[in-house]
Amino acid sequence: YNNQFIPPKRNLMYLRMSLSSSGNILRGIYNATDQPKDTLGRYQIYNVPFSQFVKLEGDYRFYFKVRKLGKLVYRFAGGIGKPLTNLSVLPYEQSFFSGGPNSIRAWRARTLGPGSYNQPDSITARYDKIGDIQLESNIEYRFHIFKSFYGAWFADAGNIWTLNKDPNKPGGQFETDRFYKEIALGSGFGL
Repeated sequence: YNNQFIPPKRNLMYLRMSLSSSGNILRGIYNATDQPKDTLGRYQIYNVPFSQFVKLEGDYRFYFKVRKLGKLVYRFAGGIGKPLTNLSVLPYEQSFFSGGPNSIRAWRARTLGPGSYNQPDSITARYDKIGDIQLESNIEYRFHIFKSFYGAWFADAGNIWTLNKDPNKPGGQFETDRFYKEIALGSGFGL
C-alpha cells in the first residue's frame, strides 16, 4: 500500500508485506515419487540439496509533513525466515542482514549481529553476518538546505538473530528475555 502518489496529503504511508516460500512443492514431489535421500535425509538435484523455507517480511513507513519542505519519517521493518526439512539454513540471498546505508547506518553492511555475537579477534577472516530474524526501526527528520540539497538527522535501532542456537556464534539466537538488550543504536546526519 502506498498513498504517496494520491494528491496532496499532509501525512503519507507506505506498507509492504511479503510471504515467500521455496522447495515445498519440489520436496513433496520427491517424497511422493520415493526419490533417494542423502545420509542427512535431504533430497538433492545433481548432488546438491535444494532449499526449502518459508519467509515473512514487512516494511511500514509513515511520513509526517512538518514544514513545506520538511518531513518527519518513521520506519519499522522486520522479518522471519524458517528453514524447513530439506536444508537446515536459509539460502544466503534469503537471509537477513543489518548495517549499511538502508539499515542501521552506524555499521557497515552485513557487520552487525547476529544478536550479541562478537567475532573473536583470533579469527582474522571477516564473514558477512546473516540471520533468520530481523527487527529495525528508524526515525529521521528530512529538511531542505538549498536548491537540490536536502539533509536528514536520523536515529536507527535494530539487529538480526538466528532462530536456532549455533555453537559457532554464541549469543546469536533470538531469545525473548534478552533480545531487547541486543538492539544496536546509531544516529547521525546525512546529506
